[in-house]
Amino acid sequence: MAALFGILTLLCLAFFVIGIFSPKISLFFMAPEKRTRGKSALIYFVGFIVASLICASFAPSKEEIEQREQATAQQRAEEQKLQEQKKAEAEAKAKEEQEKKAAEERAQKLNAFNEKYKDFVLGQYNVNVHHPKFVEEFIEVNPELSKDDKDKFRKCLSEYAYTKDKNLKAIEAIGWCKNEKLNNPEAFEDHIDLDKLFTQFSPWDGSFRPLEAFIKENMNDPKSYDHANTYYRLQLNDRKNPKAIITEEFRGKNAFGAVVKQMVQIEYDINKETFRVIGQ
Repeated sequence: MAALFGILTLLCLAFFVIGIFSPKISLFFMAPEKRTRGKSALIYFVGFIVASLICASFAPSKEEIEQREQATAQQRAEEQKLQEQKKAEAEAKAKEEQEKKAAEERAQKLNAFNEKYKDFVLGQYNVNVHHPKFVEEFIEVNPELSKDDKDKFRKCLSEYAYTKDKNLKAIEAIGWCKNEKLNNPEAFEDHIDLDKLFTQFSPWDGSFRPLEAFIKENMNDPKSYDHANTYYRLQLNDRKNPKAIITEEFRGKNAFGAVVKQMVQIEYDINKETFRVIGQ
């Protein structure tokens, strides 16, 4: 309604101006002899005033304007909140689907890992021929583990490999390592790196290379050296200074040229990789 009277106000103003110059046009609805500038000005001035007052009466008050602005702002806020809520729901759904897909992929990788190593036992774990990626692949299929702990898992598995039942599944043993990592970090950090010891045993005849070299250096005839047997005993009670008692039996010529069977026994410091002779 206010718009209608606003248009009438503008028309009255327009015809008021036209009537000043041409009352014949502005007073088209009157007889020609009655079309005067004065009548035109009076009619359209009064019409302008009346239309303006009526238009003003329909105009909203300051309070109504504020209320409308508040209502508009509130509506916009609610719409924005609704849009944000929908966006958050969409993002949450996408994240949930992504996590579900990632979980399915991890489950597939874990199943593939378990299938690949289902028959792999500790007796097959040998630092010279063991699967080099076993520990790395285990960490990859367990996202709660860090690649930074790869060497610690290797140490843990190496100790179990040489101190537990040789028929124990490697998957079970490394599972113990994982349990220690998550629930008993001190025990996990305390494992002894037996790879440092067993890498020095010959995979061919079982001789201990540092001891074999020592024996040859102290023989009358190094060329007569013939390895017979090597056996060891671990001493791991002192976790900070683990030792191994290594005994090697061999044949070789004595000072008289006769081939005799001899024995040398050493105490080997696993961490320092040094030894001392304790028996001959």
